[in-house]
Amino acid sequence: MTVLDDQLAELMAMPPAQLRSAWRDTFKSPAPDIGPDLLRRGIANRLQERVHGSLTGATKREIERLRKRVEWTGKAGYAHAISLKTGTKLVSKGSELRLAIAPDNGPAKHQPDPVLVRLIAKAFAARDYLIDGTTSPMISDYSQRHLRNLARLSFLAPDIITAIVRGSQPVNLTGRRLLRAGDLPLDWAGQRTLLGFE
Repeated sequence: MTVLDDQLAELMAMPPAQLRSAWRDTFKSPAPDIGPDLLRRGIANRLQERVHGSLTGATKREIERLRKRVEWTGKAGYAHAISLKTGTKLVSKGSELRLAIAPDNGPAKHQPDPVLVRLIAKAFAARDYLIDGTTSPMISDYSQRHLRNLARLSFLAPDIITAIVRGSQPVNLTGRRLLRAGDLPLDWAGQRTLLGFE
């Protein structure tokens, strides 16, 4: 086991008071009133960022752009013209079927799933609200429980978030599956395995 693995294992056993202390040590600010699960996830995310790196600037800008789009229009979808070619593949997206189109003899290209992209945008808005108090109209009507559920998704591994934003996530990863993943591991490798990235 690595030092990081040991730290993540320790987080799982920490009582709330010790988690608040660990938050102060990790973020150099008082712990927000967000409950032990999100405290664990926030600390675990920061520890893993220090070892493995965080979201790229481009992905952060794209998430911010998507948040603004969802706030203004309520939609996160991309409007692209599609021309059908040979090499298409029928893929399941929740309860509907979609075509994945291969670009000029290459692998099938997926467009970002608007439901997943909207979830990620709302996840970061929920995290900002719960931790910093930053309000957003797209989450203003949600209960505290739903906000906490959404905020958990903002602590996914950076490569998972990037794949969702780019549309390169596994075809069987749906918004429903992601939101209902109650047993989402703290460690990024476990998240990748659970969600089908490995």
